[in-house]
Amino acid sequence: LCQLEQIAKSPKPVQNAQNVQNAQALPTDDPKVAAAFQDPEVQQLLSELYAGKPLEMHELCQQRPHLFHKVKILLDSGLLALQR
Repeated sequence: LCQLEQIAKSPKPVQNAQNVQNAQALPTDDPKVAAAFQDPEVQQLLSELYAGKPLEMHELCQQRPHLFHKVKILLDSGLLALQR
């Protein structure tokens, strides 16, 4: 059973120069990443995951391939991470 864990939903306070550099290179600068992240269906899924709902990636791929594609974009960008 895999769950998605969001690792960068909202901006965090900058604590040092390293974080400033990282904040300037957020993957949300990529239009595909920004569009996927702002999608209402993706936001709903993230809310459900935060509430503790488990997610099976293969089921998502089969039942909602369009949403799976957007989640994959966020995984590849580093905004989401799989947790076992």
